[in-house]
Amino acid sequence: RGDLLELKPENFDRALNINLRGTVFLSQAVAKAMLATPATVARSIITITSASAEMASPERADYCVSKAGLSMWVKNLALRLAPEKIGVFEVRPGIIRTDMTAGVSAKYDALIEGGLVPAKRWGEAADIGAVVAALASGKFGFSTGSVIDVDGALSVPRL
Repeated sequence: RGDLLELKPENFDRALNINLRGTVFLSQAVAKAMLATPATVARSIITITSASAEMASPERADYCVSKAGLSMWVKNLALRLAPEKIGVFEVRPGIIRTDMTAGVSAKYDALIEGGLVPAKRWGEAADIGAVVAALASGKFGFSTGSVIDVDGALSVPRL
């Protein structure tokens, strides 16, 4: 966190290695394994990104860039795997109560109270899990490349 004009290359590389590179090559390996095995059930690759893939946050530019890159990877993977009937989805959480947000909970409590999240609450890990389980169920056979925002309408543009 900090001024993007002070961003250090090692911090940028770390964010990209963890959030982008790791997920790209893991999902690539999963896709190859799926393609090498006959399908007996619906197959999906579900990637968790962040509202920060779309919403800018200059004090967290490295994180935002890594999640935006991952979002583009999902689109490309979806196009590649659509003919193989493998669904590829991006789940985009908003403000979710986790260990990662524990240190800034007072800040987000105030922002949520002030209307940042129209649903007027924190998201919970169970909210993300429910969406992932639904996408993995195979019930969305003609859907792929979709972005599912799980953010209490945080990302909906407003006046």
